[in-house]
Amino acid sequence: MSSVRVLPGSGPSRKLRRALAERESCFVRFADDPSARVWVCARVGGKVFSTPLSAEEEWVSGVL
Repeated sequence: MSSVRVLPGSGPSRKLRRALAERESCFVRFADDPSARVWVCARVGGKVFSTPLSAEEEWVSGVL
């Protein structure tokens, strides 16, 4: 993964599919997420997969 994206909303929604380029995988923060989670999101064809990082994995948050 080579990018960190900041997207609107509080979590993954239908808009996420439009926001991610074909085969794009990235770390994502959602601007309105009250928990300020860091997500890993990936687009594979027409499907988008996403999961929040656990607290112990959020070392990446220091990069944002």
